[in-house]
Amino acid sequence: MDTLWQDFQFAVRMMRKNLGFTTAAVLCLMLGIGATTGIFTVVNAVLLQPLPYSHPEQLIRVYTEFPTFPNGGLHRFWTSGPEFLDLRRDTHSWASLDAWITGGANLAGKTQPVRVTAAYLSGGLLETLAVAPVAGRLISQTDDVPGSQMVADISYGTWQSVFAGDPNVVGRETHLDGLKCTIIGVMPKGFQFPPGEQEPAQIWTALRLDPANPGNRGGHNYYLLGRMRRGVTAGQAQGELASLVQSYGEKQVPKTHSFHPKTHTIVSFPLQAEVVSSVRPALLMLLGAVVFVLLIASVNVANLLLARAEARRREIAIRGALGAGLVRLARQFVTEGILLGFCGAVLGVALSFGGVRLVQLTNAGGIPRADEISMDWRVLLFTLGITLITGVLFGLAPLAPLLVSGISESLKDTAGSTTAASGAQIFRRILVGGELAMALVLLIGCGLMLRAFWKLQEIHTGLNAENVLTMRVSLPTGTYTDNAKITGFWTRLHERLTNLPGVRSVALVSGLAPVRPPNMNDTQIEGFVQQPGAPFMQNVDFYQVVSKGYFAAMEIRLIDGRLFDERDTHEAPDVAIVNNYRYVNLVSLLAWTTVLIAVAAGRLSLARLAAIFASGYVLCDVIFYLPMAQLAGEHLAFDQFLILAVQAGYAIFLPSLSDRRWQKTT
Repeated sequence: MDTLWQDFQFAVRMMRKNLGFTTAAVLCLMLGIGATTGIFTVVNAVLLQPLPYSHPEQLIRVYTEFPTFPNGGLHRFWTSGPEFLDLRRDTHSWASLDAWITGGANLAGKTQPVRVTAAYLSGGLLETLAVAPVAGRLISQTDDVPGSQMVADISYGTWQSVFAGDPNVVGRETHLDGLKCTIIGVMPKGFQFPPGEQEPAQIWTALRLDPANPGNRGGHNYYLLGRMRRGVTAGQAQGELASLVQSYGEKQVPKTHSFHPKTHTIVSFPLQAEVVSSVRPALLMLLGAVVFVLLIASVNVANLLLARAEARRREIAIRGALGAGLVRLARQFVTEGILLGFCGAVLGVALSFGGVRLVQLTNAGGIPRADEISMDWRVLLFTLGITLITGVLFGLAPLAPLLVSGISESLKDTAGSTTAASGAQIFRRILVGGELAMALVLLIGCGLMLRAFWKLQEIHTGLNAENVLTMRVSLPTGTYTDNAKITGFWTRLHERLTNLPGVRSVALVSGLAPVRPPNMNDTQIEGFVQQPGAPFMQNVDFYQVVSKGYFAAMEIRLIDGRLFDERDTHEAPDVAIVNNYRYVNLVSLLAWTTVLIAVAAGRLSLARLAAIFASGYVLCDVIFYLPMAQLAGEHLAFDQFLILAVQAGYAIFLPSLSDRRWQKTT
């Protein structure tokens, strides 16, 4: 211990004696260790830590798929109500199987209504997660009965922000989308379900799916989550699902929607893998990149130590001649290296803490589980490990020439020599070559990413989003039940916004594709003949219900036909507009004069093809546009997006929906 203390004191004296060298080395290590620690903090929280549920390894996401669908098939698709009920009835490998959907909802707060993200889930789902509320109880099977009183659990954040942390909030009656709802519980701080969403759920209420009327078997709307029974593996659970699909396929009635081993299958994946699947490759790539940065920083410090060792060659040789062996010298240099490493690690941890905090503040839903990112003992242990490893490695660098020539030869080399020994020069050249190679790898990777980003910026999406404002508005379904009131509200709002100074165009649209979930609805097209290489137009990716000003507001170019106008009323013949999908043969498309709209408008009707657009959303496939004026009022009661195209430099004052207050939007 005395010898170690002497080595430590000597290392401190050497660092103080060479402040310029010490500052340069510590700054290099700070950047390398800080970047590595910061990225590992994110990787640890997002990829390595289990989800904060009871036995999360037993939780499995269940999807339906259509493998034979054109363009590679439909994968990880939703499940319909009848399919969910069949699976819950017929499976035996699962302790529970539950369904949920999410959507926007209006919640009557303590002083004013707020817009929240609501999750509608089957009664046993929260109990499956086994997360205890901080107050009240969880939604149970008894709450998930058609016609029962609506109840809800709220998030901790909603409790604090909407109800001001009211200690008597449990049992309080409120209104959710205009319907009376009783708050029965408050979830713990940080709880999320479904996890990893860009807009986390703030309130959970019972789905209340009616087994007697579960909806259309082809209407896929629900996500499924199952918990495997103890002792059942994921492979066994998937095997049971495959057996059920085979059994359902054998019993399939012709021309009906049913599971089939070839055309409509079921797949399952661990919940945690699904939550982080979108970011796993990117995070691992970043972790690899910062490890290269750490190696480059270590090589830089090793070169600095090697250069300083040249000035200390006579000292090292004399100490060796006096009896200090390589082990004793190695211990001294390792002590100096580790001390430098710890100084850099302290500053690096502070740097990484600020970087992680910046990631959380600017995340905007891009990284799932971002709220769980924190520096715990695992991160500190990782930092300690890389500090010791790098400290030992670059600390031993000055001894490399001695291993080649020996201490006695080093003493001879120092006699009258003012240049570095040949062994030291060779070793430094090796370090510089390795450093340049690693830096070149990083530069090439960075250049490729910048080039890909630049190419993405050059892609024309088919619309102009400059000086365009969007906002989401939803009417409470429990209040606006009369079609005339619903239509009247949107009409008045449209007129008032159109008359605002600085507004060039106003439009209403049912969703912002491709950000919103696709419809993927089967659609019968009269006289349609599938062309080789053309898309499967019998299934439409997006049904967009738009007002007549939508195409002008987004500056979407017309290829043929006409726009929606005053002729397209509820009493007039139905019309539709289709986008110019990149594989569509325009000649054959122009021949499609009528389309049988089976589901989008909630009624069977023949829609005459009004126009063809070179509209974009290059990430989308087939988009059918339907005129809002031809739809009944109840189809406008759900989420609607307002689009305002404004003149540059204008500050727009928007009236609140209650007509009692004004809100500024720029």
